[in-house]
Amino acid sequence: MKLYDSIILNFILIIFPILVYLIWVAYDSNINKRNNIFLLDMALITSVYLTLNYSNNLLLMFNIPLIIAYVKKRTLAAFLINILIIHYYLLYSHYNIMYIIYEYCFYFLLAYLFNNRRNTLIFSILISKSIIYTIYGSNLLLSLCICLIFIIITFCVIYLLDKVKDIMDLHNINMRIKQDEAFRTSLFKITHEIKNPIAVIKGYLDMIDVNDSKQVKKYIPIMQDEVKRLLILLQDFLCINKIKINKDILDINLLLEEVIGSLKSGLMDYEILIDMELYDDDIYVNGDYNRLTQVFVNLVKNSIEARKEFNSFIKISSYLENDYVVIEVYDNGYGIEKDILDKIGEPFFTTKKRGSGLGVSLSQEIIEAHNGIIKYASIPQEYTLVTIKLPLYEKDIKTIS
Repeated sequence: MKLYDSIILNFILIIFPILVYLIWVAYDSNINKRNNIFLLDMALITSVYLTLNYSNNLLLMFNIPLIIAYVKKRTLAAFLINILIIHYYLLYSHYNIMYIIYEYCFYFLLAYLFNNRRNTLIFSILISKSIIYTIYGSNLLLSLCICLIFIIITFCVIYLLDKVKDIMDLHNINMRIKQDEAFRTSLFKITHEIKNPIAVIKGYLDMIDVNDSKQVKKYIPIMQDEVKRLLILLQDFLCINKIKINKDILDINLLLEEVIGSLKSGLMDYEILIDMELYDDDIYVNGDYNRLTQVFVNLVKNSIEARKEFNSFIKISSYLENDYVVIEVYDNGYGIEKDILDKIGEPFFTTKKRGSGLGVSLSQEIIEAHNGIIKYASIPQEYTLVTIKLPLYEKDIKTIS
């Protein structure tokens, strides 16, 4: 085999596993540091195996992955590569095996001495290798040429591995961006939801007469409940994870009545008529009281904000349908345009000047966590209808059946 053919073949055998490793890391954004180290070790060991078995080994380029392992501080990979190389010499070489062991122990010593000086380590090993070539009988000029080839290929491989590091850094930056985005989403959610209980508390504080004991007894418990809801919301913010649902058996009609009771002052201020047509018996669901309250408070608040100047009303109804309770929130406000209705569930999409665009997506998330369905229908300038279906509590299902 011609010399340049041998060089090209050895270069391909060395570089191919490194390129596979590079592509893997580039396209697997979820790869972690531990997996990255394992894949690098496998790539280096594979390079040695291929050069030992599929080249004529005239240039002894199987030493290049060993140098890379030392440069990248892969002690385990370097140890295994040393074993492979010494085993090769033991089987196929006429050299004294003890001299070979001493040689590779010397390389290990150089790697230890120049641990944090990459270029010095590379040149030290390669110069030592050239001297050893000459001692073993090679032509000095040939030894220097081989050393130069070693240097070129070694720095090519190191360049590729540095690109892998850049890719890993890019993956990490991307992960941090996603985490920041999740944080911002949670922040928007919490600020959006905190406004509602604060508005309720403010409404009752404006109305309450501290000298009227009846008002104090009536309004203080409502404000206390809103404060509890605020604390739960703040707990969610601290968790920054998916909203937790703590289910319990509750009467959905009673929940709806309490929601309207808490928003009564706002409805009165805007002269909005409220019509409630609730199923004439208790309807039990297995749900989170505070979370479902968030949903219905959001819906009623949205209806208030979409009100017309005159003859505004909101109608809330509940009825049974198969194994579900259906709750409808209807208003005769300005309605929603079709193009807006198609985007209404998207996070951050809003038509309000100071809105976060997360109220609807949050409500949808809560309803889905209850194995329910929420749908929106609207005709501009006429009405908006929000329909929510929640599974009935199992005991109620049996009673209906």
